[in-house]
Amino acid sequence: MLLSGNNNHVAGMASQGRTGLNGQPMRGYENHLSDRIVPFPKLLKDSGYRTMIVGKWHLGVEPENSPVNAGFEFAYNLLEGGGTHFDSKGFLEGGMHYQEGTERIEYPDGRYSTDLYTEKLIGFIDSTNDDDRPFFAFAAYTSPHWPLQVPDEYLDLYSGRYDDGYDVLREERFASLKEAGIIPGDSELRPRNDAVTPWDDLSDEDQKRESRKMELYAAMVDNLDDHVGRLLDHLKANGEFENTIVIFMSDNGAAAEDFYHRGPFADYIQREYDNSYEKMGTAESFVCYGMPWAEAGSAPFQRYQGYTREGGMTAPMIIAGRGVAASNDINTAYVTVMDLAPTFLGLADATYPDDGSVDPGETNNLATDEPEKYADLIALWQMERKRLGIIVPKDL
Repeated sequence: MLLSGNNNHVAGMASQGRTGLNGQPMRGYENHLSDRIVPFPKLLKDSGYRTMIVGKWHLGVEPENSPVNAGFEFAYNLLEGGGTHFDSKGFLEGGMHYQEGTERIEYPDGRYSTDLYTEKLIGFIDSTNDDDRPFFAFAAYTSPHWPLQVPDEYLDLYSGRYDDGYDVLREERFASLKEAGIIPGDSELRPRNDAVTPWDDLSDEDQKRESRKMELYAAMVDNLDDHVGRLLDHLKANGEFENTIVIFMSDNGAAAEDFYHRGPFADYIQREYDNSYEKMGTAESFVCYGMPWAEAGSAPFQRYQGYTREGGMTAPMIIAGRGVAASNDINTAYVTVMDLAPTFLGLADATYPDDGSVDPGETNNLATDEPEKYADLIALWQMERKRLGIIVPKDL
């Protein structure tokens, strides 16, 4: 949606990690960017921009579905949707896969992901300093995504800060948002999730481990802030900052998974990592901060990533730089991630193809042209709606 300006089905990513439905190929479930869209980096490149990306890709691991094929001139990427931060061990047998340009590479063991991605992006910018073309840079950091791992100097940065627990933090976050004017002053905090064990019901040992999780998450955010600042300082030093628009955003609500204890990767993770208290936050651990802290982080909303409630779908975004008149202003306009692509194209005076080669708005009715496919889709819908208990008027 971000790179295409279209909904995820049109873009081919109806479900990340799933190709087709019921074992059959299905439009919308290609599990890579489809031929029904044109990624905006390709259009920016065609309009004279240097285009570069570092970090998470998660839009196909095949060579033909690489960032380079999506229009990025310079690329250094983790191909899967997540990984560990000091190595390529990750959460899958065989580890995670990395690519620079069109070549598969080995991740440099011991380098912290946020530091490495920032260094690579600065290098891409510097390598083309003599090029008069403007640039588009996409820093798709994997921090503060699980696992919660930080460099040694950050491990105890927030020691003791979260000892009051996730219930108190949830209320504090809610109050601070009202005080800052980000939410209306008369807002009411949603009822807490009954699936979350009240903080006061936890044992002292469980409270100790839980507070440590949030300390590590906060340390990752602090580290990320340092490296974003490093990137912005570099733009200032080379005279690019005043001529650059900067957009900072999260891609979804808080993540509530606990893959060490549950899920399809638990066996591998428990075999490869040590989540003892002393190892938490190091490269030897694989800690997720889990549902309780995700609920606190999503306040004032309910739930978290994976839910179609606001806690799962609403994310913060900051826009600043050249052409942005407002400063320190809170804007309540309805915006989706799909609005960014046309915004970038407009700023760059680039145009989306209008020759009929792509149909991003699905304005052409294909039922007449492809009656067999249409019949298959209707049959599939009928099967799924009965399985899910969806009632339509003819059933009454």
